[in-house]
Amino acid sequence: MRKHSDSFRSFHLLVQSFSAVFLFCISPIVHSTTAEAQIAVHQISEAGPYDIVTIEVTGPVLDESSGPNPFADYRLSVAFSNGREEWTVPGYFAACADAADSSCTRGSLWRAHFIPYKGGQWEYQIDFRTGANIVASGEEGRPLAGLDGATGKFTVGDKARNLIRARGILQYLSERYYRWQGSGRPFFNFGPDSPENTLAYVDFDSTPDGAPPNLLGRDLGITQRGLRKSWEPHLRDYDEATARPYLWAESKGKAILGMFKYLHDTGVNSVGMLVFNAGGDDKNVFPHLLKVSSAEYSAMAPQMQWTDGVHNDRYDVSKLAQWQRALSYADSLGLQLHFRLQEVENNDFMDSGRLGRERRIFLREMLARFNHFLAVKWNLGEENKQSSAELSEISRYIASLDTYDRPLVVHTYPEQKERYRPLLGGHSALTGTAMQSSNINFSDIRPDIIKWSTESRLAGRQWVIGYAELGGTYYGAPSDYPVRIHHDRPGRPVTLEEYRRHAIWNALTAGAEGIDVYYGFLGGCGDLDCEDHRSRARVWSDGVRAVRFFEKHIGTSAFDMSPDDRLTLDDSDYVFAAHGQLYLIFVTSIAPVMVELYGQSGRYSVQWYDPANDGELQVGTIAEIEAPGRSDRSRVDLGQPPSSGSGEWVILVKRID
Repeated sequence: MRKHSDSFRSFHLLVQSFSAVFLFCISPIVHSTTAEAQIAVHQISEAGPYDIVTIEVTGPVLDESSGPNPFADYRLSVAFSNGREEWTVPGYFAACADAADSSCTRGSLWRAHFIPYKGGQWEYQIDFRTGANIVASGEEGRPLAGLDGATGKFTVGDKARNLIRARGILQYLSERYYRWQGSGRPFFNFGPDSPENTLAYVDFDSTPDGAPPNLLGRDLGITQRGLRKSWEPHLRDYDEATARPYLWAESKGKAILGMFKYLHDTGVNSVGMLVFNAGGDDKNVFPHLLKVSSAEYSAMAPQMQWTDGVHNDRYDVSKLAQWQRALSYADSLGLQLHFRLQEVENNDFMDSGRLGRERRIFLREMLARFNHFLAVKWNLGEENKQSSAELSEISRYIASLDTYDRPLVVHTYPEQKERYRPLLGGHSALTGTAMQSSNINFSDIRPDIIKWSTESRLAGRQWVIGYAELGGTYYGAPSDYPVRIHHDRPGRPVTLEEYRRHAIWNALTAGAEGIDVYYGFLGGCGDLDCEDHRSRARVWSDGVRAVRFFEKHIGTSAFDMSPDDRLTLDDSDYVFAAHGQLYLIFVTSIAPVMVELYGQSGRYSVQWYDPANDGELQVGTIAEIEAPGRSDRSRVDLGQPPSSGSGEWVILVKRID
C-alpha cells in the first residue's frame, strides 16, 4: 500500500480468498456519525485480513445518461485508517444495489472498496463533493451536506479465511519481482494474454458484435460474423458450487465463469484483457455508455466509434457491475488480472493522447471499480505510441489513485523498446514492462530482460520485466488445434519444445517475472477469435511446471539471483545463479556439463529435473560436488543425468554446508 510503516511492509500472514464486492452474500454493519440510512459498511461474515470492505453511501439520485454527470461532477473518496497509517480509495456511482441483475440506469447508490491488511479496528472518513468537472479538475468543490466528513468504524478479524487471501495484495516494492504482501513471496506469473477481447462477451449488457477489419478477417478466416464471444467451450467448466453467487440476472455468465475456472484448474495464475478497444482490432469492449444502437456503433468507422458512438464521459453502470461480478470470481480463484487500458489503434482517442478530462474520468472509474482485487496489473496500453511525457503524466495520475503500490507497466512494439529509456529512474511511476518479442527464435528475449532490468536498476528504480507477446505476430504460442499456414505471411508456427525451452525457461532464467501467453492471429484459435483456452493445454502444462519449480525450489532466492550463462562450457545453456549459494542450469545440449565455481568453497547437492515430464528432483551420477576454492581447476563436473527422461534437463546446484 502506498502509505505504510516498516512494520506494515514486513507484515506476513497466511490468508485465503474472497472477492464478492457485490453485496448479495454480505451483511451490512453500520457505524456512522450521520443518519444510518445514508452510510453502511458491508463485510463478509467472519471477515479477516485482505477481505474486501465495501462502503455504501446513499447520495443524490442521478442517471448514467442524462442530467448532472455522476462520473464527472461528483467525486467520492474514502480514507481508511487503523490508527497508525491511512489509505484513500476512490469511489464510484453504482446507481442501484442490483445493477448487474436489473440493468438499472438511475439511483442514489455510491460505493468504495478497501482491502484491510490486518485485523483490528478500522476507521473511515467520507470525502464526497460536487462541482462542474470536479473529477478532472481536482478542484475542491462543494461538500455534500450530511455525507462529506462523515466517519465510522468497523472491525476486521485477525485470521485470514483461506490461503489465497493469506497471500495478500500483489505489490511493487522496488525489487526485481512483485511480492505478495501477506506471505512475502515473489510472484512468477504465467497465463493467457489472449484473446485480448476477453470481455467482448454476449452476456454483458450492450456489448456489440462488430466484425474484424477486412484484411484481418481474411487472416482469421472470419468474414461473415462478429468477434463477440459466447465462451461456449468453457460452459462445461462452470462450477455451480463456487460460481453460482457470481452469476447475474439469475443465470447469465456461466460460460465466462467456467473459462476462469478452467484457467485456475490448469494452474495458471494470471489472465490479461483489454478494457477499452473502441476503434481498435475488436472494437467491442468498452465501459462507456453507447449513444447509438449496437448495430449502428458496429457500422461506424473506428474514430467515429469514439466521437459519435459512445459518450466520452459517461459509463454503462450495469455493464461495469457485470464485469465486476465475473472478475470478482477470477479474483476469488487467485488469478492476477492484467488490465490493458487501451491499444495502439485508440491510444490517442481520449484527449488526443494526453491526460485530460476524458482520460482522468476514465482512469478514476477503472481504479474505483477494479483496484480492490488482490492481484492487479495496470498496463498503460498495448503497443503504445504515446509520448514519454504523456506516459509519465498518466502513470503518475494512476499512482495518485492507487493506494496499494500496484504493478504499473506499458507495452510497446518490439523494435521500439528504446522508448522505455525516458521513463526510467523515477521519471514515470511505471514499475516495469510488458515486452513484445520480434524474433521467431526468441533470441531477443534474454538480452531484452537483462538489458532493461540492469538499465532500470542503474537509473535508480528497479523495474520488474515481463514479456507479453512471444512466438511471432501471426502464430504465437503453439496451438493444440490445427493451424492455418499462410505462406504470404512471415514467420512459422513454433514447436512446443521451442516454446518450452526458449520462451518459458529462457525468460524465467533471465530474471523475468514470467510470461503472458499470446495466441497470434493464425494460431488455430487466435488473439481475437479464440473462445477456448484448451487450444493451449500443452503450453499451460509446461508453463505451470516451470512456475511451480520456481515457487518450490527458488522462491525468495530469486531476489539474489541473476543470469550468468558464462558459468558453463556451452554458451547456449541458460544459467541463473546466486553465486556460491544456488545455481539453476537449463541444459540445451547433451555435452558434459561443467560449472564454473572459481573462488567458491563448500559442498553442493546436484539434482536434476525433467521440464517436459515433470516429477520430483532426481539424482544423476554425481549427488554432491565440492567447490575448489581458488584452485586453478575451477570448473566442476556435474556428472550425467538420470538414465530415464525426456532428454531435456534442468540442473539445480545448491549449497548444503
